[in-house]
Amino acid sequence: MFQQLTPTVKNLLGINILVFILNSIGILPQEALALHYFESNQFHFYQIVTYLFIHASLMHLISNM
Repeated sequence: MFQQLTPTVKNLLGINILVFILNSIGILPQEALALHYFESNQFHFYQIVTYLFIHASLMHLISNM
């Protein structure tokens, strides 16, 4: 099954899993990486990319991938 995946898809899967693990153990704060409304004080430009890799639970991660 994994032999049919392109290198880009494999990298995205790896990044998603790594960010989920780091977020679960508290190394990466979810509030900093999640996307906030652009007029909010918590909004940062990098959140436009990082919110794609944040998942709330293991089932959320699995169902999105």
